[in-house]
Amino acid sequence: MTWRARTGWMLSALATLAWIPNAAGNQVGASQATPAHVEQPYPFGYFVGDVVSQRIALDAPVAGFVPADLPGGVRVSAWFERRASRIERRDGRRWLVVEFQIVNARPEVAEARLPAWELDSRDGRQALAIPATTLRVAPLLVHDRFRPLQVGDLRPDQAPPTVPTSGLQRQLVLWSVAGVLILGAWLAWLLWRNWWAAQTQPFARAARALRGLDEASPQAWATLHRAFDATAHRVVQLDSLAVLFARAPYLAPLRPNIERFFRQSAARFYGAGEPDETVSVQALCRALRRAEKRREA
Repeated sequence: MTWRARTGWMLSALATLAWIPNAAGNQVGASQATPAHVEQPYPFGYFVGDVVSQRIALDAPVAGFVPADLPGGVRVSAWFERRASRIERRDGRRWLVVEFQIVNARPEVAEARLPAWELDSRDGRQALAIPATTLRVAPLLVHDRFRPLQVGDLRPDQAPPTVPTSGLQRQLVLWSVAGVLILGAWLAWLLWRNWWAAQTQPFARAARALRGLDEASPQAWATLHRAFDATAHRVVQLDSLAVLFARAPYLAPLRPNIERFFRQSAARFYGAGEPDETVSVQALCRALRRAEKRREA
């Protein structure tokens, strides 16, 4: 054993003797306490910094035992520091869970004794005796005693386990293809609907026909008249506009312009001739086509 190991062992032994207060502030063995039913931590496989737990049954062997105060954080030995405590229920029983953190280590594997302590009841008439236990604490680094520790002795972090992703990748590809197909089908339907509306809707056909006509020509006015007739499914005149608006209520906001068009058309073809300010046939047709498209949506 090297002088470093001897010195560490002696300091640990002296500190262990200095730290033996119990949870309730009484020295172990100062009262006649009932041995508690305790689930001790595993006796091996620990390193400095690890946290271990003692589980004390509060309903056995003393039924309905109520502790005076839950043990608080305090250094209990050179090896252990008590951290937190809580009461849990498991299998219909109450358990006091007390956590201890290992705060010391030696250059070699050593036995660390978790000291015994007592837990007083709230009425002060009973006490539970928690026995001591011994744990084996190993150093974080294993090195040659003839060679000092070096940075290279530290090992890299352990790589995390890999997760199989082949199934997730297949699902991602499947849903991506399905999404593209759905989007493509929706886009194709939208384009087809717009094309079909442009081919079949009355004011869409009229707007396409008016592109090559002079809007002051009789053919332009007749083209818009045929669009009104197709929308109402009958010949529309000035005195039968109510039938048009009953058949196509979406044209109601344009009623003043439509009535003006029919009055000027009647005057132009059957009356006094061309009025001074005529309706723009193309502008009226574009407005009617916008109303028609809103109805399609």
